[in-house]
Amino acid sequence: MDTRKEKTHKKIKDTYLKLIKKKDPSHISAIELCEAAEINRSTFYDHFGYMDGLVNEVIRDQVNIICNMEGVEKVATSDENGHIPRQVIEKIVNNYLNNEIIQIFLKSDRSNVYNQIIMDEQTKRTMVKLNCEFCYLRVYFMNVGLFMTLSKWLSSNKKMPIEKLIDIAYDYSIATYK
Repeated sequence: MDTRKEKTHKKIKDTYLKLIKKKDPSHISAIELCEAAEINRSTFYDHFGYMDGLVNEVIRDQVNIICNMEGVEKVATSDENGHIPRQVIEKIVNNYLNNEIIQIFLKSDRSNVYNQIIMDEQTKRTMVKLNCEFCYLRVYFMNVGLFMTLSKWLSSNKKMPIEKLIDIAYDYSIATYK
């Protein structure tokens, strides 16, 4: 992309991020976004194709931020039982709990759809971060546990202890081999 296209692309995403802080992401239309970003709809569609294309890219960006945060460094070996190390799961959970954008998506009216997108992206990124040493299913089930409990945690007004979230995600990651 040339510089002008890159600026427009960034402007659209930045505008969307501002809008979702005020309104449920599932209720934002392309028309509303284009008006707020002061662009034509054809410009939006040239960049993202459709709203779900924008949502997917925003979620992918957030998952990349979370996975690149300090503490989720590459892990060369599994723990003594061949599982994903608990400290990696703990860092990922804490990084998600500190990410305002992901929390907006998980509280949305379409949280089940967004949850699946986030989980798929997280699984891909975790496989890269963990050097693909672990079975894909093990990583996937860790993320199933993580996002099920994150959704419950958010809907319970954050009453569940964070340690419980970590325990559940860890238990899901080892459940694939029981």
